[in-house]
Amino acid sequence: AWQSAVGLLENMTRSEIRCDVVCLGAALAALAAGSEWSRALHMARQMEEASIPPNVVAYGSALKACELSRGWKQALSLLTEMDEKQVKPNVICFNSTISACEKSARWEWALEVFWQMQLRRLTPDVITYSAASSACEKCAEWQWSLYLLDDMLLRHIEPDSYTFASAISACQKASEWLVALCLPRPDTVAVAAAISACEKGQKRRSGLAWRSASALLAELGPRMLRRDVICNNAAFSAFEKAQRWSHALALLETIPTLEMGLLGLSSTLAA
Repeated sequence: AWQSAVGLLENMTRSEIRCDVVCLGAALAALAAGSEWSRALHMARQMEEASIPPNVVAYGSALKACELSRGWKQALSLLTEMDEKQVKPNVICFNSTISACEKSARWEWALEVFWQMQLRRLTPDVITYSAASSACEKCAEWQWSLYLLDDMLLRHIEPDSYTFASAISACQKASEWLVALCLPRPDTVAVAAAISACEKGQKRRSGLAWRSASALLAELGPRMLRRDVICNNAAFSAFEKAQRWSHALALLETIPTLEMGLLGLSSTLAA
């Protein structure tokens, strides 16, 4: 725990044992794991005062603390400070900064850091793309989310399930549910996002939306994918909005009582 790490440093100081960058870096990592970004920043300042210049590992730990605490402004400030101190940020530093922006739904800044990373000739990885795509998804910036997915594929970086799900969800939030259906659905998470997009499409009274939701549910079995409560509830909601009570009841009969969510039950009754 970070309290123990800080306690050890204080004991070293009282015993007049000089701390080096390794000791302070380890303490910063503990603070990062505890989301204690303000303490991490304070410790980074203490390193400078003690004539121990923070290295890329120390800055990376401080940036991780900012990410976990949604401190996007502090993360951007630290990234700028690294340039001023002539400490070259690595991919991990940029990923933490992008994730900090993502967690605060600051998609413009997430993309700005993404571009800065490439200007430095650093190669983004799947974490970079997933964080940037998630930032766009939170703000329904579906075109940017699709751009990031396309850029990943062009670079031969294998997207993970959450990258696909973020792109689909971005389309769903922007009411571009037909676009969402054109995207790959490698697992249950992505399929659930696509069904949710259909549910959103049904709000616009599209007769195709509830049929698409039904088809997406049907594809889970042959693909050996688990049908979870999120998939079921999204389908129930689409059937309810289309007033397709028979489909809602048919789905209800296939679900064990313990797995029935409150939303699904209320949607079935409403249909």
